Amino acid sequence: MIQDALTKHEKLVLFALTEDATRTDAAVAERVGMRESTAGENRRKLLSRGYLVFSNVPAYHKLGFEFAADIHMYSNPSLKKQVPVSAYGAFFANYPRIFDAFTGDGYLGCLGIFESYTVLSKFLDDLSLFLTRNDVRPVNLSHSVFPFETTRCTLEYNYAPSLNRIWTLDQSEVAPASFGIRKPEKVELTPREARLFSELISFPTKSDRDMAATFKRSRASITEMRNRLMKKGLYTRLAMPSINSLAFDRLMQVYLRFDRPVSFKEKASIAGPDWWHQAIAILEKSYEIIASYPLKDLQDSHYILSNYIQPFYSAGVLTEEPKIYVHRCGTTVDFTETHHSAIIDETRKLWISHARPVKKST
Repeated sequence: MIQDALTKHEKLVLFALTEDATRTDAAVAERVGMRESTAGENRRKLLSRGYLVFSNVPAYHKLGFEFAADIHMYSNPSLKKQVPVSAYGAFFANYPRIFDAFTGDGYLGCLGIFESYTVLSKFLDDLSLFLTRNDVRPVNLSHSVFPFETTRCTLEYNYAPSLNRIWTLDQSEVAPASFGIRKPEKVELTPREARLFSELISFPTKSDRDMAATFKRSRASITEMRNRLMKKGLYTRLAMPSINSLAFDRLMQVYLRFDRPVSFKEKASIAGPDWWHQAIAILEKSYEIIASYPLKDLQDSHYILSNYIQPFYSAGVLTEEPKIYVHRCGTTVDFTETHHSAIIDETRKLWISHARPVKKST
């Protein structure tokens, strides 16, 4: 497995950066107990080997978007007729609002953000037509909408707790990703800030010096603008393992529907906090949970099910049997690689019009 190709130091550095992508080499070294030079060396190794990816994730609820949507289906993987990977790739290239899409063992999962039901409906119609033309008869093709106003979600993904568990790194007080309700709001942006924001999303590894050359500004002014954007909460710095470096043998997608409104506090009292701490991605509202759990191996699924899913079932709060899909990482193809720049470019008019320009003081 890929995880065996990583040294202990590489695993620790990868863990520390997924927990907090803004960490310097000194901060990484302090977090996991190694020398600063060792942390820097292993960061460079991970990047050069393609095992570590940095991204700046936009705060979509501040940019005119109203909700996230999960779309998924399952087709019989034993059928000879399957959609070519290249066809899937070409299809999703035309829909930048879908920032994460993958398939494996007959499962297709998509996660996107939308500004209206009209835009979502158009995508669903096009997806159905695409599948029909490719002679795919999906089982349980469905979608769920999670309004930012009422939904807790981890669009920045949440790798650190599962890496700590699966790699048995024994790190204490592991901080999960932010998991809260994101009420839509407007922000104030100058034209120059809007341009820098777009550049930061498109080129997340560009230094302030490189940005200064692009904008023909001083590095100090670029740093000041970047800090203002971060203070406004317009994006979150994210570090994550690339698909070829995942420590996971399988991924388990879990879909739970409740027979009545169940608050987040009640869910925590039923199953404890780890039902979302250990998920790398999760969408939660009063009637529904969608979560992705990484598995060390197939046996690990029993641990996840018994500890995080069974308590909800035993409490009698589910309206139907949980829907669970397990697919091997070795068969998984990622079509979008969590790329957000295409959304920002495609919807520039939306978020520019949504933002209030900063008035110059007289």
